[in-house]
Amino acid sequence: MCFPFSALAGDVVTIQIQPESGLDVYLEVYDDDTDEAFAAYETDLTTGFEEVVFTAPSAGNYYFQVLIHESSDVSAGDYDANVLGPTSALIVLDTGDKVEGRFDDDGFIEYWLRGDLGDTVTLSAESGDDVDLVLEVLDLDDNVLAIVDDGISGANESLTYTYDSVDWIVVRISDFYGEPGKFSLAVDAS
Repeated sequence: MCFPFSALAGDVVTIQIQPESGLDVYLEVYDDDTDEAFAAYETDLTTGFEEVVFTAPSAGNYYFQVLIHESSDVSAGDYDANVLGPTSALIVLDTGDKVEGRFDDDGFIEYWLRGDLGDTVTLSAESGDDVDLVLEVLDLDDNVLAIVDDGISGANESLTYTYDSVDWIVVRISDFYGEPGKFSLAVDAS
């Protein structure tokens, strides 16, 4: 499975993998346009947490893969992946993903999501902070296609969107007041 992202030259993107017990993994980061591998990374030579700090050499599209090391005690398993980067780095989501995030002084963060005609996704956001969450779906020209801001500070938000074409959308999660805060976002197929 590939995890795509876009970054500007010099953007620092941190990739963290926490595999289940007994699973030994490593990461490979690629240039998405050329499929050139930058390197294979294994920071922990035993099973457990892996973290890679990747600096984009140029503006472009990249992806990483999580692979099981041949010395692993098990041949398959689950893991949690965290991708951290500046707001200029575009993180691509897929159905089934759950994101834990934090928006900064800009008060928002955006993710990309692709779908086919008729696909329906449900976006569910939660915040433990006193954040007044706002969920938006935008097209690539920054036009708002759907928005929800039903709750008050600390309340959860949920938005269901059906694609009217095969396309990319931008999922923006923000605070109504433009303040920094933490959140979790789940992307589910409906």
